[in-house]
Amino acid sequence: MRRKLIAIAGLTVALATTGCATGNGSVQITPGPNPSPLPSDGSGTVINPSGSLPPTGPPGITGSVTHGQATLSLTGGLTQTVALPTLGTPAIWSPTPGSMTLSWTGLDPAESMSVGGASFTGQQSTSPTLTLAFSVKTAKGATAFRSQAGDCTITLNPALATQVGGLVFCTNLKSVDTTVTVNVQGSFSAAG
Repeated sequence: MRRKLIAIAGLTVALATTGCATGNGSVQITPGPNPSPLPSDGSGTVINPSGSLPPTGPPGITGSVTHGQATLSLTGGLTQTVALPTLGTPAIWSPTPGSMTLSWTGLDPAESMSVGGASFTGQQSTSPTLTLAFSVKTAKGATAFRSQAGDCTITLNPALATQVGGLVFCTNLKSVDTTVTVNVQGSFSAAG
């Protein structure tokens, strides 16, 4: 009997903290505080309870690629070869009709390359919707280049769900500050 009274007292306290009496002996339940934010995996990646799969790669990587590398060879105003052994973040890749935001970084922070725009197969020239950008280390520091006006071509092959690779060719590409003009050949890959 004592256990039943303790259980009823506990239930009464629980109801009293979540609702209020209506005057006729019944309890009206009032909504509690707003639900907590979506759960996180501890790294800042939100786990979406809607049924979609959460990202499986490292934090900041979205989609199906988790590692990759790229290489650039420059001639003309600069002559050098740059190795970019790490896929950067964010790394977004989905095959056509999808999108891509892929970047690779070198051992030196001044060295990087990125490709962004709508995904495709085959070869396309850079445009306002398909960009190539890279930076290389020089005696003056970092020199940045950006192509979105057809002065470079990007070839994607393969362009699969968990693997993308390609080539980059540029002719007479001017640096962002217009002080250096180079020709570029490069390759890149990313896979999951």
